[in-house]
Amino acid sequence: MNTFAELFLKKFGVKYGDYVSVYLNDGSKLNGVLMPKHIFSHAETIILKLDNGYNLGIHFSKINRIEKIEYQYEVTNNIFRVRHQSRRSNLPKIKILAVGGTILSKVDYRTGGVKSAVDPDELIDIIPEVLDIADIETEIIMSKYSEHLTHDDWKIISEKVYKVYREGVDGVVILHGTDTLGYTSAALSFSLKGIGIPIILVGSQRSSDRPSSDAAVNLLSALYLAGNFKYSGVYVAMHDGSSDDLVAVHLGTRVRKNHTSMRSAFQSIDIPPIAFVRNYTEILYQEFLGELNMRLRGEEAIEFKPVFSKNVALIKFYPGMSPEIFKFFMNDYKAIIIEGTGLGHVSDK
Repeated sequence: MNTFAELFLKKFGVKYGDYVSVYLNDGSKLNGVLMPKHIFSHAETIILKLDNGYNLGIHFSKINRIEKIEYQYEVTNNIFRVRHQSRRSNLPKIKILAVGGTILSKVDYRTGGVKSAVDPDELIDIIPEVLDIADIETEIIMSKYSEHLTHDDWKIISEKVYKVYREGVDGVVILHGTDTLGYTSAALSFSLKGIGIPIILVGSQRSSDRPSSDAAVNLLSALYLAGNFKYSGVYVAMHDGSSDDLVAVHLGTRVRKNHTSMRSAFQSIDIPPIAFVRNYTEILYQEFLGELNMRLRGEEAIEFKPVFSKNVALIKFYPGMSPEIFKFFMNDYKAIIIEGTGLGHVSDK
């Protein structure tokens, strides 16, 4: 059954995948590719992928006419696909594993919230440049926002990465929510210690259908890093600074999210980022890497230990905090980590 948008486009003799000029009632013109809409889009809008890569929603009432310029894409099962996309035979083989998060979400414009509505194949179709960077395969492990992940999920992710590694790939990219991405990267750093390829966790602060989204540059950079980084191990690749040309590479055990919404929210702790990816075509290595004793790609000494204890508590110190709080944890917990102030200060009481 045709949607409102498909019937509207049919009036102008165009369809999803066509490259078109959209003439607006105010006399302006926009060029781009007509994109399929997701389930949260307004019924009386079309989605146009502009030449600059941004997606723009346009209400029917603002459109005067639409003219097809050329046909260069195809749509299969409501998925936007590039036709005759070339692949070089020497591209690195990368496995993309989807866990969830904003990078796999779209805005529900009815509520203003973000909903999980994108599978990894659809994300790749929205960002077709990935096919020039790597020979990719995608798989959904789970679909969870990162605040819902548990120790059991870390075990599942670890086991999947290890399985993929043994099957033979050049790198793995994990699509993950940003809120607890630092926890997962640390967990995988220990459960996959000594792995011989790069494992790159990546997310986005803003969903892929927003004009200011960091999803594209983060994903493209993560893929390039997974296929070309000379070191093995677990890393986080996220937007750096205010420009769109640089993505920072953080050690999996030395990174945290320090801002709720900034695209450059992730920072390395007690160490600068170990590298940067520029324009997803070049890796800029920091000079101090020789001091970190990092393992090169292909140097395997893996100690696969996907075992995580649930009986560890993280407690944040605050002024006036009562020591009585610790009694609750003393019997059942194996360890208590106290997040102190400043350099780790707590009250002497």
